[in-house]
Amino acid sequence: EHSAMSARDELRYEARLAEQIERYDDMVDAMRALVELGVTLTSDERSLLSIAYKNVIGTRRSAWRVLHAVKTKEEAAHESENARQVDRYASRIGKEIKDVCTEVLRLINTHLLVDVQPSTFASSSTPGSETRDVALAQVFYRKMKGDYYRYLSEVTLGDEHDKAEAKSRDAYEDAQEIADAAMPATDPLRLGLALSRSVFAYEILGNVHDANRIARS
Repeated sequence: EHSAMSARDELRYEARLAEQIERYDDMVDAMRALVELGVTLTSDERSLLSIAYKNVIGTRRSAWRVLHAVKTKEEAAHESENARQVDRYASRIGKEIKDVCTEVLRLINTHLLVDVQPSTFASSSTPGSETRDVALAQVFYRKMKGDYYRYLSEVTLGDEHDKAEAKSRDAYEDAQEIADAAMPATDPLRLGLALSRSVFAYEILGNVHDANRIARS
Protein backbone atom coordinates (compact mmCIF):
# COMPACT_ATOMS: atom_id res chain seq x y z
CA GLU A 1 0.00 0.00 0.00
CA HIS A 2 2.82 2.38 0.95
CA SER A 3 4.76 1.72 -2.26
CA ALA A 4 1.60 2.22 -4.37
CA MET A 5 0.92 5.54 -2.63
CA SER A 6 4.51 6.71 -3.02
CA ALA A 7 4.55 5.76 -6.72
CA ARG A 8 1.23 7.55 -7.13
CA ASP A 9 2.55 10.74 -5.48
CA GLU A 10 5.68 10.69 -7.64
CA LEU A 11 3.73 10.19 -10.87
CA ARG A 12 1.23 12.91 -10.00
CA TYR A 13 4.07 15.35 -9.22
CA GLU A 14 5.87 14.39 -12.44
CA ALA A 15 2.67 15.06 -14.41
CA ARG A 16 2.39 18.51 -12.80
CA LEU A 17 6.03 19.29 -13.61
CA ALA A 18 5.55 18.17 -17.22
CA GLU A 19 2.47 20.39 -17.49
CA GLN A 20 4.44 23.42 -16.21
CA ILE A 21 7.09 23.01 -18.92
CA GLU A 22 4.50 21.99 -21.56
CA ARG A 23 5.96 18.52 -22.10
CA TYR A 24 2.59 16.93 -22.67
CA ASP A 25 3.89 13.60 -24.01
CA ASP A 26 5.78 13.20 -20.70
CA MET A 27 2.63 14.22 -18.82
CA VAL A 28 0.69 11.50 -20.66
CA ASP A 29 3.36 8.92 -19.76
CA ALA A 30 3.09 9.82 -16.06
CA MET A 31 -0.72 9.80 -16.00
CA ARG A 32 -0.95 6.53 -17.95
CA ALA A 33 1.38 4.90 -15.42
CA LEU A 34 -0.71 6.35 -12.57
CA VAL A 35 -3.93 4.94 -14.02
CA GLU A 36 -2.26 1.54 -14.49
CA LEU A 37 -1.48 1.41 -10.75
CA GLY A 38 -5.16 0.46 -10.47
CA VAL A 39 -6.13 3.28 -8.11
CA THR A 40 -9.39 5.26 -8.21
CA LEU A 41 -8.46 8.72 -9.47
CA THR A 42 -9.25 11.82 -7.45
CA SER A 43 -10.92 14.81 -9.12
CA ASP A 44 -7.51 16.50 -9.38
CA GLU A 45 -5.97 13.41 -11.03
CA ARG A 46 -8.86 13.17 -13.49
CA SER A 47 -8.20 16.77 -14.46
CA LEU A 48 -4.46 16.07 -14.99
CA LEU A 49 -5.31 13.04 -17.14
CA SER A 50 -7.70 15.09 -19.27
CA ILE A 51 -5.24 18.01 -19.70
CA ALA A 52 -2.41 15.66 -20.71
CA TYR A 53 -4.31 13.83 -23.42
CA LYS A 54 -6.22 16.91 -24.60
CA ASN A 55 -2.93 18.66 -25.40
CA VAL A 56 -1.35 15.61 -27.04
CA ILE A 57 -4.40 14.97 -29.22
CA GLY A 58 -5.11 18.68 -29.78
CA THR A 59 -1.85 19.46 -31.58
CA ARG A 60 -2.29 16.42 -33.81
CA ARG A 61 -5.93 17.18 -34.67
CA SER A 62 -4.97 20.75 -35.53
CA ALA A 63 -2.09 19.56 -37.74
CA TRP A 64 -4.35 17.02 -39.48
CA ARG A 65 -6.95 19.69 -40.29
CA VAL A 66 -4.33 22.12 -41.63
CA LEU A 67 -2.85 19.40 -43.87
CA HIS A 68 -6.28 18.60 -45.29
CA ALA A 69 -6.80 22.28 -46.10
CA VAL A 70 -3.39 22.37 -47.81
CA LYS A 71 -4.26 19.22 -49.77
CA THR A 72 -7.50 20.82 -51.00
CA LYS A 73 -5.55 23.90 -52.09
CA GLU A 74 -2.94 21.82 -53.93
CA GLU A 75 -5.66 19.82 -55.68
CA ALA A 76 -7.40 23.04 -56.75
CA ALA A 77 -4.08 24.21 -58.23
CA HIS A 78 -3.74 20.83 -60.02
CA GLU A 79 -0.56 20.08 -58.12
CA SER A 80 -1.30 16.36 -57.86
CA GLU A 81 2.19 15.27 -56.74
CA ASN A 82 2.18 17.83 -53.93
CA ALA A 83 -1.35 16.75 -52.95
CA ARG A 84 -0.20 13.11 -52.73
CA GLN A 85 2.73 14.08 -50.53
CA VAL A 86 0.46 16.09 -48.22
CA ASP A 87 -1.94 13.14 -48.11
CA ARG A 88 0.86 10.78 -47.03
CA TYR A 89 1.86 13.20 -44.28
CA ALA A 90 -1.76 13.58 -43.13
CA SER A 91 -2.08 9.78 -43.00
CA ARG A 92 0.89 9.61 -40.63
CA ILE A 93 -0.70 12.21 -38.36
CA GLY A 94 -4.02 10.36 -38.62
CA LYS A 95 -2.32 7.17 -37.44
CA GLU A 96 -0.91 9.05 -34.42
CA ILE A 97 -4.41 10.34 -33.62
CA LYS A 98 -5.82 6.80 -33.83
CA ASP A 99 -3.07 5.50 -31.53
CA VAL A 100 -3.74 8.19 -28.90
CA CYS A 101 -7.51 7.60 -29.06
CA THR A 102 -7.08 3.83 -28.79
CA GLU A 103 -4.85 4.26 -25.73
CA VAL A 104 -7.24 6.64 -23.96
CA LEU A 105 -10.22 4.38 -24.67
CA ARG A 106 -8.31 1.34 -23.38
CA LEU A 107 -7.55 3.16 -20.10
CA ILE A 108 -11.18 4.26 -19.74
CA ASN A 109 -12.70 0.87 -20.54
CA THR A 110 -10.26 -1.39 -18.68
CA HIS A 111 -9.35 0.77 -15.67
CA LEU A 112 -11.23 3.99 -15.09
CA LEU A 113 -14.88 3.05 -15.62
CA VAL A 114 -14.31 -0.29 -13.88
CA ASP A 115 -13.26 1.63 -10.74
CA VAL A 116 -16.43 3.74 -10.58
CA GLN A 117 -19.37 1.41 -11.11
CA PRO A 118 -22.80 3.07 -11.23
CA SER A 119 -24.41 3.25 -7.83
CA THR A 120 -27.97 4.06 -6.83
CA PHE A 121 -27.74 7.74 -7.83
CA ALA A 122 -30.26 7.35 -10.66
CA SER A 123 -33.00 6.35 -8.23
CA SER A 124 -32.18 8.90 -5.55
CA SER A 125 -33.29 12.52 -5.73
CA THR A 126 -30.80 13.56 -3.02
CA PRO A 127 -27.75 11.33 -3.40
CA GLY A 128 -25.04 11.41 -0.72
CA SER A 129 -21.64 12.94 -1.38
CA GLU A 130 -19.97 9.58 -2.07
CA THR A 131 -22.67 8.68 -4.59
CA ARG A 132 -22.37 12.13 -6.17
CA ASP A 133 -18.62 11.59 -6.53
CA VAL A 134 -19.25 8.29 -8.32
CA ALA A 135 -21.77 9.98 -10.62
CA LEU A 136 -19.33 12.80 -11.35
CA ALA A 137 -16.57 10.32 -12.25
CA GLN A 138 -18.99 8.33 -14.42
CA VAL A 139 -20.02 11.43 -16.36
CA PHE A 140 -16.39 12.59 -16.66
CA TYR A 141 -15.14 9.29 -18.13
CA ARG A 142 -18.17 8.72 -20.37
CA LYS A 143 -17.86 12.25 -21.77
CA MET A 144 -14.15 11.63 -22.32
CA LYS A 145 -15.01 8.34 -24.02
CA GLY A 146 -17.46 10.17 -26.29
CA ASP A 147 -14.83 12.80 -27.11
CA TYR A 148 -12.12 10.31 -28.09
CA TYR A 149 -14.47 8.17 -30.17
CA ARG A 150 -15.47 11.47 -31.86
CA TYR A 151 -11.81 12.28 -32.57
CA LEU A 152 -11.40 8.75 -33.92
CA SER A 153 -14.40 9.18 -36.22
CA GLU A 154 -12.82 12.36 -37.67
CA VAL A 155 -9.84 10.43 -39.08
CA THR A 156 -11.51 7.17 -40.14
CA LEU A 157 -13.68 6.12 -43.07
CA GLY A 158 -16.36 3.55 -43.85
CA ASP A 159 -17.18 0.91 -41.25
CA GLU A 160 -14.47 2.11 -38.85
CA HIS A 161 -15.91 5.64 -38.96
CA ASP A 162 -19.48 4.40 -38.45
CA LYS A 163 -18.49 2.30 -35.40
CA ALA A 164 -16.57 5.18 -33.81
CA GLU A 165 -19.49 7.55 -34.44
CA ALA A 166 -22.00 5.14 -32.88
CA LYS A 167 -19.80 4.54 -29.82
CA SER A 168 -19.30 8.28 -29.39
CA ARG A 169 -23.04 8.91 -29.48
CA ASP A 170 -23.70 6.05 -27.02
CA ALA A 171 -21.08 7.33 -24.57
CA TYR A 172 -22.48 10.88 -24.68
CA GLU A 173 -26.04 9.58 -24.17
CA ASP A 174 -24.94 7.43 -21.19
CA ALA A 175 -23.14 10.43 -19.68
CA GLN A 176 -26.19 12.65 -20.22
CA GLU A 177 -28.51 10.15 -18.54
CA ILE A 178 -26.34 10.08 -15.42
CA ALA A 179 -25.83 13.86 -15.46
CA ASP A 180 -29.58 14.48 -15.69
CA ALA A 181 -30.18 12.26 -12.66
CA ALA A 182 -27.34 13.39 -10.42
CA MET A 183 -26.05 16.84 -11.38
CA PRO A 184 -27.50 20.38 -11.45
CA ALA A 185 -27.98 21.93 -14.89
CA THR A 186 -25.34 24.58 -14.13
CA ASP A 187 -22.58 22.08 -13.23
CA PRO A 188 -19.48 22.89 -15.37
CA LEU A 189 -19.00 19.24 -16.34
CA ARG A 190 -22.64 18.94 -17.41
CA LEU A 191 -22.25 22.14 -19.48
CA GLY A 192 -19.06 20.72 -21.01
CA LEU A 193 -20.94 17.56 -21.91
CA ALA A 194 -23.66 19.62 -23.64
CA LEU A 195 -20.97 21.43 -25.64
CA SER A 196 -19.35 18.14 -26.72
CA ARG A 197 -22.71 16.71 -27.76
CA SER A 198 -23.48 19.87 -29.72
CA VAL A 199 -20.13 19.69 -31.55
CA PHE A 200 -20.73 15.99 -32.25
CA ALA A 201 -24.17 16.72 -33.74
CA TYR A 202 -22.83 19.57 -35.89
CA GLU A 203 -19.43 18.29 -37.04
CA ILE A 204 -19.91 14.53 -37.17
CA LEU A 205 -23.62 14.17 -37.95
CA GLY A 206 -23.93 17.47 -39.83
CA ASN A 207 -27.14 18.13 -37.91
CA VAL A 208 -27.42 21.89 -37.31
CA HIS A 209 -30.91 21.63 -35.78
CA ASP A 210 -29.85 19.10 -33.11
CA ALA A 211 -26.64 21.04 -32.38
CA ASN A 212 -28.65 24.22 -31.75
CA ARG A 213 -31.25 22.37 -29.66
CA ILE A 214 -28.59 20.78 -27.42
CA ALA A 215 -26.75 24.10 -27.03
CA ARG A 216 -29.99 25.90 -26.05
CA SER A 217 -31.14 23.22 -23.60
